[in-house]
Amino acid sequence: MSYQTYAEALRGLLGLKSHPLAIAFCPTPPPGVPRINRLAASGCTYWRLAAAGAVFYTEGADHLGCPVGAHTQGIALPPAQTKELEGLIGTASLGHLRPEDIPQIPRRSQAFGVLVYAPLA
Repeated sequence: MSYQTYAEALRGLLGLKSHPLAIAFCPTPPPGVPRINRLAASGCTYWRLAAAGAVFYTEGADHLGCPVGAHTQGIALPPAQTKELEGLIGTASLGHLRPEDIPQIPRRSQAFGVLVYAPLA
C-alpha cells in the first residue's frame, strides 16, 4: 500500500478536511529537502504548510516564536523565550501551574537536529 493510499484512507476514516502530514525528527537535513524559507509564529503554521503540499525542514531557531512548542520539542530556549514560556504557562493555567512546574511538562528528550515536514502522501 502506498503512502498516497494511506493518506487518503486516513482522510476518509477520520473525516479530515486537510491532507494528513508526516513529520520526522532527524539529526541532519535529508538530501534534497530545503529549509523553510520563512519563519512562522508557531509549529502549527508549519503543519499547515505541509498539509498544503510543502516539503521542508526547520531548525530549532525556527520554533522560538512559540516557546511552549519549542520547549515540548526539546529545543533549548534562550533567556527571553524562557521568561515568555513562564508567563504563558502562568496565564494559560490561571495559577494551576507554577514556573517551577515547567520541567514536568512532557518534553522530547533527544537532541533536536532538524524537523522535516511533508504531506503524508
